[in-house]
Amino acid sequence: MPTQSSVFVDTSGWAEPLVHNSADHDAMEAYYRQLIASKRQLVTTNYVLAELIALLTTRSRFIRPQILTIISRIKTISHLRIVHIDKATDDAA
Repeated sequence: MPTQSSVFVDTSGWAEPLVHNSADHDAMEAYYRQLIASKRQLVTTNYVLAELIALLTTRSRFIRPQILTIISRIKTISHLRIVHIDKATDDAA
């Protein structure tokens, strides 16, 4: 269950450490590393992860197998809760 100290991670929050697309990249990278190291609860949705796949496919140097590995690694973060907006569709994918 998300708490008041949980952090919702949207598509750009996952993408920025990978794509380096922002003028604030260094600050965002430092915050990302701090969140991962602190094990603060992270919350995202399966829709956000689907958007991340689309973004990385069109706007990055990553090839499909690398993108799927990135998504798989995100899903293994122990302090991440993925809210499944439509779990059946996500499972089928």
